[in-house]
Amino acid sequence: MPFPSLSFLVFGVLFFAGWPVVYRHARLRQIYLIGASLGFYGASDPRMLVIFLPTGLAVFFLALAIERAGRWRRWVFLLALALVLAELLFFKYGRFVSDNLVSLRHSLSSFVGKAPLDALSPAWKGPSFVPLGLSFYTFQALSTLIEVYRGRQRACRDPLLFLSYFSLF
Repeated sequence: MPFPSLSFLVFGVLFFAGWPVVYRHARLRQIYLIGASLGFYGASDPRMLVIFLPTGLAVFFLALAIERAGRWRRWVFLLALALVLAELLFFKYGRFVSDNLVSLRHSLSSFVGKAPLDALSPAWKGPSFVPLGLSFYTFQALSTLIEVYRGRQRACRDPLLFLSYFSLF
């Protein structure tokens, strides 16, 4: 949903029209924010929801795991960082790596022949889209995990509260 569009204007009007109804009720407000945010992300590309929601839930549980890990705290933290950054790298640079492997294969094939370079020919051509707000919510996830690891913030115990923070864009 592009910002300068009629659909975004309608979305904004509907969101703000419903806000006074849910404003005074914390749980309802959280559910409303999550629903509106997921609707916003899903309107741009429904595949976003398959990526975004599991990422948010994973970060929620990883922050709890970091806090409770004891002597394995550092390893759980490093695993959490690796998982969150892997998603960013996959979607931002997966197609770039795939395209460069194909270019490298074509460049080298004239020197060595095609048979030894078959491993450089990926069958997969990289992700077909980059999720909306990927960098934003990745850095939000990283900041949450880092603050919990450093002990500056406790892990959120309420999944709705965390998802309303994480999904708000």
